[in-house]
Amino acid sequence: MAAVVTVFLISITNQLLSAVLGVYFTDINHSVLGAGVHLSIFAVGTLAGKAFLLLHRPVESRILVRAGMGITIFASIGYLLGGFWHPFCPVAVWVSFFRMVQGIGFSFAASASPILITGYSKGQLAGKISHYGMITTFATLIGNPLALHIYAGMAEQKAFLLICLLVLICAACAVILCPKTEEAVGAFQGFSKETPGSEVKKWLPFIGGLFLLFFFSQILTSIFNVLVPIYTKQIGRLELASVFLMIVTAAMLVIRIGIPALLRKMGFRRFVVTGCILYVAGILCCLAAESVCTGIMMISGGILGGVASGIFMSVFHIKMLSVVPEELYGKVNIIFLLAIDFSLIVSGTFWSLLVNRVGLHEAFCLAAVMGLLPGLCCMVKPKSLCSYSL
Repeated sequence: MAAVVTVFLISITNQLLSAVLGVYFTDINHSVLGAGVHLSIFAVGTLAGKAFLLLHRPVESRILVRAGMGITIFASIGYLLGGFWHPFCPVAVWVSFFRMVQGIGFSFAASASPILITGYSKGQLAGKISHYGMITTFATLIGNPLALHIYAGMAEQKAFLLICLLVLICAACAVILCPKTEEAVGAFQGFSKETPGSEVKKWLPFIGGLFLLFFFSQILTSIFNVLVPIYTKQIGRLELASVFLMIVTAAMLVIRIGIPALLRKMGFRRFVVTGCILYVAGILCCLAAESVCTGIMMISGGILGGVASGIFMSVFHIKMLSVVPEELYGKVNIIFLLAIDFSLIVSGTFWSLLVNRVGLHEAFCLAAVMGLLPGLCCMVKPKSLCSYSL
């Protein structure tokens, strides 16, 4: 239970700020930074943290979580001080700097957090990954609405400071709880454990292919966060954007409950193809919302898109871990998280440029076509590589 709560606390330290900072920057009249720039700044911090971990000697998960959440506490204090006293630079610059610092801390703690779940006892890898995904998705489902509710009900400066105080408290609780999780995990040795060259040659090419497929799938599913708010505003139903995003998150949470059983029954290849089909169906439902039953079609698109997102997030993670020895789980977890970080940096620019070039509707149509590519790649792979066996 301590491990579950620790993973939840690590995740929610980011979720409490991810939805609010864009609005906060707008409210304090620093539009030059852009409402979404803080995501890229945060991603730069997480990438720096993961690069350090990949090159550094082995670090115990307990120490890594403590260090990461300690840096988050430092960043939270920086946010709080910035709300009252910032003599050297504007508020937005101050907050942006500490957002990058928080990214480094979150990277450390989040890289260790999967092993707190997967490192407990032996076997049942799919179930553990599913539980890990459910915990982080639940943090998203709670963190974003809670922060937005606080921000909507108070003056922006007081609301921002209260949210930062919550981040600090969650990080401090994670530091306190983490030593208890280590007693259960125990087996984790670090991220840079050396293996024979023959072992590396065996798993590295396949992990690279899975990384590219997963990275591409994250760019695809990011269309829901990047373009759906713009699309709903264009069709005169902006209020559906928040409902849509909550439905996507809830659908991701629900599907992860059944992923272990479904994966055993269907296999990796068929499950990825199913995810692609659901993604395309979700995009088509969104496109149809402009002319037919807008609310129903957007809800249907959110459910289908959320299920597809949950499938991609879980099955690629499970497959990556299933092809390497247990002592390499830490390094593979970092590779998995790197794909998410890179997709965050690429996605906003990619979809924005595509809309500027071809238009909003055409971007959705192209997304539907591109959504078939991961499934096609799995279909042409040798069956031995795409089979599911844990």
